[in-house]
Amino acid sequence: MSDQWYYAKGNEKLGPVSEAHLKELAEAGKLLPTDKVWQKGMTEWQDARTVAALFPADGPPPLPSDGSGAAGGLKELVWNYICQLWRLLSMANKRSDYAARTAYRRML
Repeated sequence: MSDQWYYAKGNEKLGPVSEAHLKELAEAGKLLPTDKVWQKGMTEWQDARTVAALFPADGPPPLPSDGSGAAGGLKELVWNYICQLWRLLSMANKRSDYAARTAYRRML
């Protein structure tokens, strides 16, 4: 890859930036997989997700960082708890089986 990249957020063209800086933007969630990127030699702008160095195919892109540190981990923990509770409630409403009701009671 060339070291000089341009990227677009909405209709705003930004750059040039180094490949390392572009990767930092992606890791921080400031460059989304749907944002457009371009470098010399490309015929047209492409989605950032097509650049393997920015968004590896072996997993989802990193979550946006809101700078909250430990509070961010707590938010994720609470969100996961709510999602698990929602799944259990949905399961219990669809069918009233003993396992779903027992799991729900343990959550409380």
